[in-house]
Amino acid sequence: MPQELEDLQTSLGYSLPSAYLRFLAETNGAEWCIHNGNAGECLAMWQVNEIIAMSQGYQIQRWLPRVLAIGSDSGGDAIAFDRSSLFHPDSWPVARVGFGDLEADEMILQANSLVDWVSNEFRLIKSDSQRSTSAGEKSWQP
Repeated sequence: MPQELEDLQTSLGYSLPSAYLRFLAETNGAEWCIHNGNAGECLAMWQVNEIIAMSQGYQIQRWLPRVLAIGSDSGGDAIAFDRSSLFHPDSWPVARVGFGDLEADEMILQANSLVDWVSNEFRLIKSDSQRSTSAGEKSWQP
């Protein structure tokens, strides 16, 4: 796995957050669901070999060149690192944006960093006016 992570960073042309690298080394992606009443919501953190392929398939870099998609939810949104304003990868915010609305003003902040998002149990926030939901406790810790 360490070689795959090095290859990923080389292909991207930049380093990834250290907590994200540990997550990928331990899990190589993950999927889980939560249920809120009758509705469920799932979170899929992409495997190492899916990150570039999925981003290319959804043309994310075409519309949001400073964003790296790392997963998706069950509602048609990408989960991504926003690389637009911060140089150090460990400080990249985690955001949510619709695959059909790939515009910077459509991005919804999930957490100020991956470590914060993990601490908040991978809460998925749909909009500023909606209440957050938790994707459940995970055994992985940054």
